[in-house]
Amino acid sequence: MSRVFAIPRSDDRASLDWFVRDLDAEVEQLSSEQVKKLALTDGILVVPGQDVFSASVSVSARNKSDLRAACMFHLEDELAEPVSDAHFAIGEKDADSGERMVQVLSESAMGVYFEALENSAGGRSDTIKFITDTNLLSQAAEPVIYDGDGVVLLYDGDNAYAIDGVMAAELVPAILQESDAEIFDYVTGSAPVLNLQRLSIEARPAGMSSYPSFIARYLDARDALDLRQGKYQAKSQLDFGGLKKWRLSLVMSGIAAVIGIAYVGVSAMRLNTAADEMYHDSITLYQTVFPDETRVTNPANEVRKKLSSTTISEAGPSNVMGLLSVFYASVSNIEGVEVNSVSYNSGADRLSSSLKFTSYEEREAFKQDIERKQLTIELGGVSQQNGILIGNAVIGRAS
Repeated sequence: MSRVFAIPRSDDRASLDWFVRDLDAEVEQLSSEQVKKLALTDGILVVPGQDVFSASVSVSARNKSDLRAACMFHLEDELAEPVSDAHFAIGEKDADSGERMVQVLSESAMGVYFEALENSAGGRSDTIKFITDTNLLSQAAEPVIYDGDGVVLLYDGDNAYAIDGVMAAELVPAILQESDAEIFDYVTGSAPVLNLQRLSIEARPAGMSSYPSFIARYLDARDALDLRQGKYQAKSQLDFGGLKKWRLSLVMSGIAAVIGIAYVGVSAMRLNTAADEMYHDSITLYQTVFPDETRVTNPANEVRKKLSSTTISEAGPSNVMGLLSVFYASVSNIEGVEVNSVSYNSGADRLSSSLKFTSYEEREAFKQDIERKQLTIELGGVSQQNGILIGNAVIGRAS
């Protein structure tokens, strides 16, 4: 599978080098002109693991804000800088251990990476995920060490590490002493730094590779944690032709639709919890999309006003709102269904969504609920992550 990815330069984190892995798994560096012409869908910005602190925590909370606060509290003493200066990315709860992966890097570093991506990819940056090289490497089938290009990457079958080449000669032997793995594939790049005689493992030579070519082997990791959370989170946006440069986040349309139908089939307790979280999230989203309007108490109403005052072709917001209303009503009706992402194709008048299901029964119940509302639904393939089913659904109007 062909994938486009970017790597911050080691001597200038504010600049990115772009690469493409082709169908034959060959890696080619791209010029800035080539980047401008390529589709960046499902692209990855590979964040150096040396810049990121990773941990597993066992916490639960009723909303994202409380979850972030709980993770900050748990990790505060382990971080080298104040939590107020740090960016947190929090993963899903593991079905077996009950723990979540949390990755932390400085807010300034995250800002540098984000600005570098904006400068390099422009308006297409929304399709790019930020994933650490250690998170990608943790998908390896066997223990492996990469030694070269100023970094040592190590995966022992349980944990992945990224060590600066300057400190690797001292740190790697200590890490391997604590590891249960005894045999590692050993891949070298330019200027390797490890002395294999000092390592307490069997290192099997596995060829030479540049850092981009090595990390490209693991770009298809399905459950890698995306660092783009909070204010850096990618937003699926609609660009309505009659509105010139004005763009409305699809998430905001969804919030307006949900508020209108939230009382249908939802228990009072679930509604109160969801409404509280939804209100705070909607304020944040509205201010992100409309930064000039800072004092807003009812963002859903403001969105409706903007939609109703706009004259567009028939494949416009009225169709979007209708489909979203049905879509979110069905999500609320069926226990065990959660939305990953939603996008709208105005030409086809269809919603495409990525959904989480706790079982195949919930998936089928969701399909039947959509069909009862006289809409068509096509379910795509299903993958499994930590005991949760992930699948795609395309919803449209019956012809």
